[in-house]
Amino acid sequence: MNIKQKNEIKNFQFDRSTNISRLSELFGFDPIRFAITKTKPGEIECDYAVTEDSKYKFDSIFKFKPRKFVSTNKFNAMMIVPTGIGARVGGDSGDANATARLLSTVVDTLITHPNVMNGADINELTSNTFYVEGSILNRLIMGTIGLQKSRGNKVLVAYDDPIVDGEPEYIANCTINTVSAARVCLGGDFDVIKITKLPKYKCLTNERGMAIGEIENLDFLIDKLSEISSNYDSIGLHTAFSVSDRIGTHEGYFKNEIEVNPWGGLEAMVTHTMSSALNMQVAHAPMLIDGIINYPYPICDPAKCPETLTKTELYCILKGLYYAPKIISDSELMSRPDVITNEDIHCIVIPDRCIGLPVLAALEQGIPVIAVDDSRNIMENDLDALPWKPGQLMHAKNYIEAVGMIQCLKNGITLSSIERPVKLTKIFE
Repeated sequence: MNIKQKNEIKNFQFDRSTNISRLSELFGFDPIRFAITKTKPGEIECDYAVTEDSKYKFDSIFKFKPRKFVSTNKFNAMMIVPTGIGARVGGDSGDANATARLLSTVVDTLITHPNVMNGADINELTSNTFYVEGSILNRLIMGTIGLQKSRGNKVLVAYDDPIVDGEPEYIANCTINTVSAARVCLGGDFDVIKITKLPKYKCLTNERGMAIGEIENLDFLIDKLSEISSNYDSIGLHTAFSVSDRIGTHEGYFKNEIEVNPWGGLEAMVTHTMSSALNMQVAHAPMLIDGIINYPYPICDPAKCPETLTKTELYCILKGLYYAPKIISDSELMSRPDVITNEDIHCIVIPDRCIGLPVLAALEQGIPVIAVDDSRNIMENDLDALPWKPGQLMHAKNYIEAVGMIQCLKNGITLSSIERPVKLTKIFE
């Protein structure tokens, strides 16, 4: 199986009809990962990842079961920061941790994904935060699965044999030592498996500057993990990625010469594919090769500093996967009170200008969306042009203001009632 990222312009106009099913018809095939990167009247530009020569059959990412009911028992929110777009908050390793912690203080459950929480050896996951792989988060808001809180998972960590690529043995020793540290400090149940027949990964950027990539020969990894995946609840991947100049790219990123994390997009392609194939929570950490482990870091932008502390980038996903919620796909079990479904999602928080499946699913289901001002990310969408219901889309200047908006939604307070001047009451005749 090979996976490639593609870009395409489609004739498409958003309206009040069922837009997600129309997108499915427009493509005529099912990508693994999908985002709208630019909108114009009657036209959308899409970036998507597709599989080639795959023996695996994946459910359509456009499969959609809109909710018919909204639960008011608790208040739950999603925080989404797309990977590989250079977001102002969440565009660097782990720099959105404090923001996620803040949002978690005003909701019963915060549902987010690895790009928000992963900070190399740091993951400040709170007890009411769900760490959810991106494609699984999509399936949740699309209504095809539910999630149940886990008290602790049995985790399998699959790592590359670095000696195959000529790296010293201590690279693998660092991986195993990190897993052992997680067993001791988290009290978790972790096993490791060495992969000797390695897929080929290549980090790329497109003309927009978005982090993308290509993968070749992923079948062996899926086959290998499929043999034993039933014994585990979640899977961590620790693999080395190739870039055109791996030291130069690394150096450029930490000197702020490259704004977009160059390996983030490829990580998302890998985990979306693996999670879809195995129906499991999967997260990825890039294995650091010898030259990067020993790289003499300068004093860096604080948002990039978590990556300067680590030899493996691995601990963050081990903690996330250990507490990741369980996937519930049985329709009868999805109705249980301890299972969160799309009926239990009350708002999503995103950087402005981002349109993916969660935003489209929210649009169609009337879920409020809080778009936080972000002048740095490379998306070119005008969210105001979408056919929102009155008051459904809200713009926040920052995440502190977004917290206030969440509190308004949670407590039934309209924004117009606290803004000044207060508009005159409408009179209909």
